[in-house]
Formats: sequence, C-alpha cells, structure tokens
Amino acid sequence: MDAARAGFLLSTSHAVLCRAVETNDMDMLGFLLARGARVLSEDGGNALLLSISRGAKNVVQCFLQHMRADESINTLLAWKEDMVSPLAVAYDCNEPEIALQLLEAGASAVAGERSHSVLLYCISCLVDAETILAHVVLLLERGAGVDIHKAIDGETSAMTVAIERRLYEVVLVLVARQAEATSRPPSSYDARVYALARDCDDGGHMLSVLGLPSVSYAPVAGKTEPVQRIDYSAVDQSILDALLHAPPIHAMETLAITDDGTASDDWLLL
Repeated sequence: MDAARAGFLLSTSHAVLCRAVETNDMDMLGFLLARGARVLSEDGGNALLLSISRGAKNVVQCFLQHMRADESINTLLAWKEDMVSPLAVAYDCNEPEIALQLLEAGASAVAGERSHSVLLYCISCLVDAETILAHVVLLLERGAGVDIHKAIDGETSAMTVAIERRLYEVVLVLVARQAEATSRPPSSYDARVYALARDCDDGGHMLSVLGLPSVSYAPVAGKTEPVQRIDYSAVDQSILDALLHAPPIHAMETLAITDDGTASDDWLLL
C-alpha cells in the first residue's frame, strides 16, 4: 500500500477502525495500529468500545497489544450518556471474559471521580449470579471497596443494586469488606438502604445479611388488628443506633414500645 493511501486511512481512522472491528478484519486493524492509529484517541477509543460491546476478544487483545506507553487503559471514554472506562463498558455489556482481559492488562477496579463505580456496573449488568460474585471478589481484592457506597446520582450504588437484585452472597461480601475499606458500620446506612432491604419482603433475611435488626409486631391469635412494622425510612438515626446496639428491651423503650398491660395482650413480638 502506498504512503498516500496509508495516510488517508490514518486520517479517517475512526471509520476504518470501526469497520475493521465490525468485519473482524484483523489485518486492517493491525495495519492501522502499527502505523500510528492510537488505541485510546477519541477515534480509537470508540473502536475499542465497539469491540468490547461485540464481545470480540481477539480484537480487544489486538488493541491492548498496540497501546502506547503514554496511553492508559483507564482513560474515560464517552459511552451512552456517561464517561466510563473500558472495564466498566465490559461489565455494562455483560462481557466478563473481556473484563478479565482488561484487568490483566492493568485496568483499575476503582472508579474515577466523574464516573459511576466499576463495581456498580459489574453488579448491575452481569447476568449470572455466580459470575457476579466471582468478579465482585476480584474487584474488591483490587481496591474497589472504596466504591461500595459511591453514588454520583445520590441514590444508586453497588450496595443498593445488590440489594435490589437480592444477591445475598454479594451483599454479604460487600458488608464484610466495607468496614476495612470505608470504616462504615451498619448504623451509618442511609434510609434508602433500609427501605430497599425491607422491601425485599423476605422475612428480614436481607436486613440480617446487612447486619441490621428486623423488628415487626403481629397480632396474637384471635386478635383482628393489622400487622405493625417499624418504618426504617422514617426512624431517626439515633433511634436506629439504639436498635442496633442496645439490648432489645432498651430498644423497645427508645421506640416507646411497651410490653406491659393491654399491649402485651394485643401484640406479639416476632
């Protein structure tokens, strides 16, 4: 190929790189990369994300092999409406094997300040529960514990998504790691975490996994009063702390619940 033709291809690398990815044309891809097309330029980055979204492991590997010393696999690239790393895109596209490729190439498990956490993408978008658990452990081993509660929208975090998806083992792992990574005790959970765990309606299982109390009152047999449950979203933080740390009788006193007189005839503590 003459120099003029090569120069034209490089000047239009976006279209050509993407076309090479779409057709799995490894010869063209290798030619462009060997002659100066940058993997993580705006153009090359788009082609890299395209290869990830298509599950083209061989193409991704080719991109990784041709990265320059001044390029970082952790560069944030435009994806949908966000700026994310290639690793986050691999999880977003349910491509765990490509995620492993990227991790082995040095991709960071810790999110940048401007993006959702990689951990969130992993838990939100991978489909198989066992695969999610394996990758969560892998990411936590690489420092992702600091992002367990990261929520740039103020609501959605790795922890809240794990609760919503009822991934009990994942939540258990997150709880175990959060103390060492963030020094965050269960009593510091916000109202959204309590509400999501309560709404699992699983007999208090999720609350228990989170290390939180499950308190409810039901009428004694023969009574007609409806079941009463403590609404954690409406409970003051100091009361929640009392529930977590005080003996049951003291917690009941804090909540102004008594077990004497008529009340003990009407309600049974579960």
